[in-house]
Amino acid sequence: MLRRIFLARFSFLSTIFSTSMTDSRGAQKRIDVGAYQCLRCDTLNYVHFPNETVAEPDLCRECEKDGPYRINFCHCLFK
Repeated sequence: MLRRIFLARFSFLSTIFSTSMTDSRGAQKRIDVGAYQCLRCDTLNYVHFPNETVAEPDLCRECEKDGPYRINFCHCLFK
């Protein structure tokens, strides 16, 4: 049941979330490393986006649980 909810949430986020952003000059930037904040323990988990695919961490490195996560754009690395 939880796996099905996770997959539904992931597919929804994949459709609305793009791995690119536009800066103030209009230049498009792509996320190279995404920073996800665990909402359980507040730890930042980093995920590399090798080919512009959106992927959340499998497990939090601190509490070792499967989310929930929120992306933190302030700590993401852009190309």
